[in-house]
Amino acid sequence: MFSARFGRCTSAANFLLCVLIAPAFLYACSANEPLPPDEAKVPYIYITKSGSAAFGSLDLFFFDDTPLHRLDSYTRVDTLSGNRITCASVNRSARVVLLSNVTESAYGRIGIDSYASLSQLRFLLDDETCTAPALSAEAYLEAGWSRACVLSPRTSLSRVRLHLISCDFSDSPGAPAALENVKAYLTRACTECLPLRGDKGISWANAGMADSVAMRALKHPEYLLRSLEGAVGSSPRECNLDFYTYPNPDTGTNGTRLVLEGDIKGHRCYYPLPLPALCGGVSYELDVHITREGTTDPDIPAESAAVNFEIKVLPWEPYPEQTITF
Repeated sequence: MFSARFGRCTSAANFLLCVLIAPAFLYACSANEPLPPDEAKVPYIYITKSGSAAFGSLDLFFFDDTPLHRLDSYTRVDTLSGNRITCASVNRSARVVLLSNVTESAYGRIGIDSYASLSQLRFLLDDETCTAPALSAEAYLEAGWSRACVLSPRTSLSRVRLHLISCDFSDSPGAPAALENVKAYLTRACTECLPLRGDKGISWANAGMADSVAMRALKHPEYLLRSLEGAVGSSPRECNLDFYTYPNPDTGTNGTRLVLEGDIKGHRCYYPLPLPALCGGVSYELDVHITREGTTDPDIPAESAAVNFEIKVLPWEPYPEQTITF
């Protein structure tokens, strides 16, 4: 029996009926391993891995396929070990939600008795571990013994990487040789989102510049603010500084920016670099070449003659790709 905070509890008789008549098994296997003959007539879950890593915590929610989408059953696995776990799932159509690497305290903030209540679940940037971020997936499971569906767990995080940076003032007479005391940070960064509602952002940081008070309050300020050691000169420097935020579909004044700031002859200059609309599970890698003094305000875009930059939009796979089949 699961805790009442996860919603409607099933009676003991109904719970046994679910397990004995139509159990679902989580069966970890390789990509080409066939379904075991003795399991061919029961609902099952295949987990196919392209790498050696596994899920951390795993949460499976089954909701009735009705307009209310009431919670039918819930299973939590803290660590996948062995090759099978049993889920309480009746032999009928269901809406299935898989979540991984989500702390139990996150579920404690809401009472889960339906899909609508689970859709209020928030992912917080401060709760994320960039090497094992929270994952989500959902699908519909048809009724019948041979029912099957595919779930593709994904992260809601977007990664912004400062890959290369150089600073060459050779075309400006009397200019210094380097940019000093360099910092980089994200502005208009999303720190809280609803993963089951299209990664809708509900909390933001650094409206136009780095907010030192807000940064100190974060558990992971390095996700939004980094410093570069030493001066940046004309030789391209590979720094690979990674920043993390949740998606932002906006561009322009409401878009997320990567801001570079540094000292030139004792004057502070800013180079706000606009980013495209950010999506979860995507990496945006920037190569930046600074040629002139920037702006006096981190909220004012730098002139194209002052900085050239290229953005590569690449798939980001913080976890090996995994396909789960029921």
